[in-house]
Amino acid sequence: MDDITITDGTETPSGTDQAQTTATPDQAQAAPQPAAPAGNSVTLSDGRTAVVRRGKGRDLLEAARRCNGDASQAQFEILSILTTVNGQPLAYEDLMAMDIEDVTDLMIASGSTSSGFTSPATSST
Repeated sequence: MDDITITDGTETPSGTDQAQTTATPDQAQAAPQPAAPAGNSVTLSDGRTAVVRRGKGRDLLEAARRCNGDASQAQFEILSILTTVNGQPLAYEDLMAMDIEDVTDLMIASGSTSSGFTSPATSST
C-alpha cells in the first residue's frame, strides 16, 4: 500500500519549507465530516414522521419571495420550506391540507407559535 504525504506549510528543523506527516490512503480519506443539521421530529396524526430543520436567513428570504408580501402566508411558507415528511419536502399546498393539530405541532417544533393556536396534544386544558 502506498503512503500519502500531507504537508502543513510549516518549516522543519532540517530546513525544508514544509513539515510532513505520512498517512495511509485510508487515513487521508477518513477526515471527519460535519454533522447533518439537527431538526425537531414530529409524529403526524397519520403516523408519518416530519422533521423541522433549523432555519437560516436564506430561508426567510425565500419565504418572503414566495408569499409576495402577504404576512399571514409568510409563517406557513417558512414552515413548508423547513419541513420534510418521511424525507420528502413538504409542499405549501400539502401543509394547508393538513389537520390543524399537525400544523400547530409543526409550528411548535419550528419555534413559530405566533398564530395563537396551541395543539390539543400539548395544551394544558
